[in-house]
Amino acid sequence: TAPDSLNAKLGVYVEYVPMNDATASSSALISGELQGAGYTVNRYAFLQEKFDQAGLEVKMPFITNFSNGGDGIIARSGIVSVNDLVGKKIAVPKYSEAQTLVEWLLNNSSLTEAQRAKIRKDMVYFETPDDAAKAFFAGNVDAAATWEPYLTQAASSTDSRILFDTSMST
Repeated sequence: TAPDSLNAKLGVYVEYVPMNDATASSSALISGELQGAGYTVNRYAFLQEKFDQAGLEVKMPFITNFSNGGDGIIARSGIVSVNDLVGKKIAVPKYSEAQTLVEWLLNNSSLTEAQRAKIRKDMVYFETPDDAAKAFFAGNVDAAATWEPYLTQAASSTDSRILFDTSMST
């Protein structure tokens, strides 16, 4: 940390290690050589399986997402808050940006850890956001993490709504 830097003024002393290789940085994170790493949401979602296999719980403390409403969670019209997801089946494209969005929403909610665990247990995993949306519109699940044009389709339907999209976060 440089003496006059923002980090030094805040009492945070870190060593930044430029590493433009996700395989190398994720391996260093798993081994404990690094205590943190910066990833895009896409890369983080892609690496999540590797972190899970290593038994490493990795948290993304914040997301910078500029999709401005292009990604979100659609739900039946009776589901009006994240709390209403408890006990519901949610279609989630596994290891995707959409799964990261669901996790971010859960972790930034007022839900208890038990409620979050219940929601995670009831998730139904799919390969893509398209597959998740199709399961939702077929009536197989109560909510789905997906993207446009499915958000607009849910918003214009009488029995569904957009529960959350990226334009609603800061």
